[in-house]
Amino acid sequence: MALYVLCWFLAIARLGAAVPTLIALCLPPVLVTLWGLLRGRERIDRPLIAGLAAALLGTVMVVARHGDAGGGVSMAAQVEGVLLSLASALLYAGFTLVNGRLSLALGAGPAAAGLTVVAAAVMGLTAVYVPLAWPTELPPEAWLLYLGLVTAALALLAFNWGARRLTPTSLTVATLVEPLTAVLLAAWLLGQAMQAAQWLGGLLMLAGIAVLGHREARRAAPEGADAA
Repeated sequence: MALYVLCWFLAIARLGAAVPTLIALCLPPVLVTLWGLLRGRERIDRPLIAGLAAALLGTVMVVARHGDAGGGVSMAAQVEGVLLSLASALLYAGFTLVNGRLSLALGAGPAAAGLTVVAAAVMGLTAVYVPLAWPTELPPEAWLLYLGLVTAALALLAFNWGARRLTPTSLTVATLVEPLTAVLLAAWLLGQAMQAAQWLGGLLMLAGIAVLGHREARRAAPEGADAA
């Protein structure tokens, strides 16, 4: 968990936000789906292909920005950025596969608590050689409380609840809503206008998630009937 976030930020520092975000968010659903197919836990059907395609295309349209990366970036930095983005995607895919088992075995709450504590300890080691720099608008305690409670603990708890109910493929696709949320918040709080392509991408993304959710419900229905 700590390493995939770290690799993602290191890639952003070299390439800007768009390319690393696309790789880190769009590649994991594909990797997790391929893993599920190899293990016999997923099967290829039209809803799976349509849901993945719509969600990934929508993510590209939401995140992509003209001229965000490439200008003034050396070839070495571009290679490093892409490799770090790929590492982040691989780590996130692995985290999703393992986290589902942890949530089922321990429960969403204990799993989220354990993962949050370990990730905080691992990432806290970076403060030993890189001093933390906080924005000056709010006290550091307020930032720590917000980042630790809202963006880490509560977000991970919600993620673990989803991991108990969804297949890894559907879970990774559902998390693609993250860039859409960021763009909407930027438009609302920072006054950054959304382009028509981003609105269309958001609709495609939500449509893909809905298709996979309906597919998940149809697959779970026979299991519930058998249990009854």
